[in-house]
Amino acid sequence: MNDASARHAAARLRAAYLGALLALWPLSGLWIGLSALTLSPGAAGAVNGTLPVLFILVLAGLARQVARTMPEAVWSAAFWFPAQAAVFSGFGPLVEVYGTASTRAALAAHPLSLSPAGLLEAGALAAFGVTLVLSGLWLHMIAAPRDWARGRTRAQGTAQGTVDALRLGLAFVIAGGALKYLLINPGQWGLTGRVVPGAVSNLGALTDVGFALLAFAAAAGHRGARAAFWALWPLHLALSALSFAKLDIMLALVLPAIGAFLAHRKPGRLVISLAIAGALYTAAQPYVHHGRAAVADATGTLNGAGYAARAGIARDYLRDPGAGASAAGASGRQGWWTRLSFAGPQAFAIEARARGLSYLPLADAWVYLVPRVLWPGKPVLPGPGLEVHRLVTGAPDAESFLALSIYGDLYWQFGWAGLWLGCPLVGWLFAMMSTHAIRAVRARAFIMLPAVLLALEMAILGPNRFVVTGILGPLPIYLAYIGAAGALGWLARWLGHGPAPISLARRRRAQGW
Repeated sequence: MNDASARHAAARLRAAYLGALLALWPLSGLWIGLSALTLSPGAAGAVNGTLPVLFILVLAGLARQVARTMPEAVWSAAFWFPAQAAVFSGFGPLVEVYGTASTRAALAAHPLSLSPAGLLEAGALAAFGVTLVLSGLWLHMIAAPRDWARGRTRAQGTAQGTVDALRLGLAFVIAGGALKYLLINPGQWGLTGRVVPGAVSNLGALTDVGFALLAFAAAAGHRGARAAFWALWPLHLALSALSFAKLDIMLALVLPAIGAFLAHRKPGRLVISLAIAGALYTAAQPYVHHGRAAVADATGTLNGAGYAARAGIARDYLRDPGAGASAAGASGRQGWWTRLSFAGPQAFAIEARARGLSYLPLADAWVYLVPRVLWPGKPVLPGPGLEVHRLVTGAPDAESFLALSIYGDLYWQFGWAGLWLGCPLVGWLFAMMSTHAIRAVRARAFIMLPAVLLALEMAILGPNRFVVTGILGPLPIYLAYIGAAGALGWLARWLGHGPAPISLARRRRAQGW
């Protein structure tokens, strides 16, 4: 990709975002207007079953346009934020309308049960927040168009680029695997008695970055990379499954798919890969739920049990999934779908603000921004989700966590002004991270991929959390890696191309160099 084609791609990306926003602004405005009216339950139900479908279509179309227009953006929030919004703010809440009778009955009995009017208000809140975040992304594209067109793409599948990806991929797999399976997991599972700093725990994803690089080299035609990937990746997927964490499983499935896309650049193949990953994610949810429950029953905590115990739990479930299913799953409740919806917590945030219920989690935001390496005695903060869950259930000793999404969080604390001010800033932040990611991918600067992965996690999961945990908390780690990698790159260039001796410099000038 030369400079002219990069500028053309950036212009097409801006146009795609503008087209989506021209549809989303009227749609979210209509949503808010209808939520302010007193509609009959039947009319509100019809709106709740229609507007999210239109919302999904617009966002899915935008994600598709981004992948076709600028394939490198698949490694950035420019692609993943609209995709995640379609899933969590569009498709998830539809379970309240189109879920099975047993699912809707279980939701009605939950402390966060929703009336049709409450669902309509929660949907309007999320749609407006998503539109503002996308507007922030688009405004950055307008204000800094050159940032979206920087970085030249090396020739696809060049021998040197493929070999570099293979070497660095293996290095990441080995280093990340050692950290994750020998240090991070034992620490988080309470087997060593040590608190693993957040900066270290995030480095466990180096393994997934390594497999993304191996997948890239394999898709580019390197037989050794293909052999290494299939020799090591199944073991990594199996070990990831023992964490009983959906994020670990999804990273192991999705990153190789987008790594391969960097080489083959076939959107249809990427869509098939992501669809398969989504199907496996859905199928894994009962397994994850069973695994967590079994660990809690055996150890009294969700993070107990070692590898052998977890392998035994997984083996028992796979032998007889029916026996391991929870009562909710056995009764036909669509738990995989209900976990994609944040409408209940968002409606609670709207009601809590109307009742004047105090909630100020940003008061402790500064603690999240200080790395543990600089503050060894930093307290282990449980996160605001624990406080919110206790408020919802009225149980002061509850140990589960509940997320509001950044839209519910901003509204509860600051009202509509919080969304107007906070969401565009989040979008602008995602845009800056996207330009760094696109530049690194175009230049095949694979050493930057760990930072790219952190940005991806913020874009995919951050909006589902609180502002302090989903957006502000990961920032110091991201900035630290960007700074360290930039310093190492500068040092490598300086050592390789340092000041030439005077005689050599004069000889070059004499020869017209």
